[in-house]
Amino acid sequence: MRVGRWGRRGAPVAGRLVDRRALPALALGAVALLALGVIVVTNSTGAATTPGVIDGGPRLIADSFRAPGVLNPGGAFQWATERGSWSLSGTALVADEAPARLVSKRELPRSYRLGVIWEEDAEGGRVDLRWDEGESWVFRLTAEGYEFVHAVDGRESVIASGALSATSGAGPSVLLTRTSGSVSVDLTGANLEDRRRVASVDHLESPTTTGFSIGSERAGVRFARIELELPS
Repeated sequence: MRVGRWGRRGAPVAGRLVDRRALPALALGAVALLALGVIVVTNSTGAATTPGVIDGGPRLIADSFRAPGVLNPGGAFQWATERGSWSLSGTALVADEAPARLVSKRELPRSYRLGVIWEEDAEGGRVDLRWDEGESWVFRLTAEGYEFVHAVDGRESVIASGALSATSGAGPSVLLTRTSGSVSVDLTGANLEDRRRVASVDHLESPTTTGFSIGSERAGVRFARIELELPS
């Protein structure tokens, strides 16, 4: 695969899961795909054109981690631990040790939209979209704000970075939109419709993998909600 000058390759690591639970699912309608050209990267205060955005009302699968139960590897997300230890605590899924990585084994289409919301103590949290063997697009939270990174065989290129805007009563949140030829990043508010585009990369060759994972480079990071939007 060729992605402009981007490259590839990567491998999983064994881990353990402390607590598990099943997920609710909602059906919200049909989806339309909009694909535009060029590479667009903006800073955290800007707006940009939107290559590859999924519009309309696709099916939404979500987990808020608020009710007692178990994180179920046979549920809608089919969670599996690649690394570290995880538990359910209060209203959050918590990384008990670092580094930690939890992978969704759900079969995904080439286009989907993934929303992740953290509780306040979120520094070190990350979301990885796997594109090809050893290649991924990574959104991560840092002490300064956020970074959107292209990673190939352990080598990273920062595509965009910036500060996070404070959202009253909520932790940081991100919406990653992926199509067969583009990836884009929106910082979001209390719901996925309240969003601000911070980076887009287009004209990518079709990926060979469609998986995603959530993780943390620091113990104690708290994931409040995961939302996966799929074509109906």
